[in-house]
Amino acid sequence: MNNPYFSSESYKENVILTDSEIELIYENTFFDVLYFYIYFCFRKALMHIVFGLYSLLVVFPVFNKRDNTGVGFYYSVILGGVACIVIYVFLWLLTVLLSLLYLWMINNKGFLTEHKIKVTREGLGNQTKYSQSLFFWNGIKKVHNTKRLIVVYTNINRAILIPTKVFSSQAQAEEFVSIVEAHMKNM
Repeated sequence: MNNPYFSSESYKENVILTDSEIELIYENTFFDVLYFYIYFCFRKALMHIVFGLYSLLVVFPVFNKRDNTGVGFYYSVILGGVACIVIYVFLWLLTVLLSLLYLWMINNKGFLTEHKIKVTREGLGNQTKYSQSLFFWNGIKKVHNTKRLIVVYTNINRAILIPTKVFSSQAQAEEFVSIVEAHMKNM
């Protein structure tokens, strides 16, 4: 077989190569989707800014408290800083808890089912037992690779999640990302 995509020869059974395409067969787990929600929330600078500002606003009265000796001021600054950090961490824990609750409540069968991803010259296909889509290369916005997931954004609010455990190695996952990015640049 002369596949133009992968150079390596050892593949898992769920990576199928033909002469002109790659097919990946996998199933996302609940924890893959939860990881996606949490990881990409933590990456958003706006979330950190909002949570940080909210934490400061909540403890601002403590920072503003002074007495004549000056000792109370330093104590209030330290206490206010600790309170700010505690509130900030609490907000992130609340975000994780709400993400977990949201994922459990929606029970999205479209994510938590077997996926067949096809990489062809025309685009990226995604097929489940519920739907089938073909995303042309010029319609794919970006690709992001973590150690656990490859995320292919088809628009600003929609992504295809591909667990890296589909591949035999991290190098193969990175090669897959390079292939997708090369297709995106050629369009």
